[in-house]
Amino acid sequence: SEGWLQQNFRVNVDHRRGDKLSLGISAFHSRATEDEPAISWADFYAFDPDVNLLRRSEDGRFVVLPDSASAAVNPLYRQETLQDWISIRGRTLLAGNMTYKFTRQLSARADFNYDRSDQLFENFVPAGIVGTNGQDLTTGTFERETDFVEGVNGTVGLTWTDRFGQFTPRVTGQGTFRRQTNPWTESIAQNFSVAGVRDLDVGQNRNVSSAY
Repeated sequence: SEGWLQQNFRVNVDHRRGDKLSLGISAFHSRATEDEPAISWADFYAFDPDVNLLRRSEDGRFVVLPDSASAAVNPLYRQETLQDWISIRGRTLLAGNMTYKFTRQLSARADFNYDRSDQLFENFVPAGIVGTNGQDLTTGTFERETDFVEGVNGTVGLTWTDRFGQFTPRVTGQGTFRRQTNPWTESIAQNFSVAGVRDLDVGQNRNVSSAY
């Protein structure tokens, strides 16, 4: 497992032109890659204390079934050889606002926001390695799942303010728009024609499902 890597980028810009116009723009992007562990500490409690999980076979890999009296798969073998889980997450935020004063009484304001969150998950089991039964070789499996949420919203409004004696009435009119999509796709390839290749195209059996 290569652990966790995250990168962030942020920028903010504000500008004012005289007393009439003011602008503000902000942007943020984050990207994180996680080589997720295929095991947990609970997996180790399935074995008696005298079972040697560090024992390796002739090919240098951890023994698949270290306990001859149990069908439990060695978690170290699963982590090192059998399963490769990777998760990539991204987040993008954009925001902008503008205020313009036509007169002392009348002003306009507009706001815009964009938000996108996406995730890519991959699970790879190479072909030609010993499977969970400790005897048969794997045929290869590659699963890729993409999921993202994208949203846009904004407001546009006019405000009129004036003073009448001791009173300062204020009238505001505002319009709002909003849109959101959430597409999802899952692709699975099995029975690889080429061993050791992490690609959907090498799978002889492929299936794709999606939702919007």
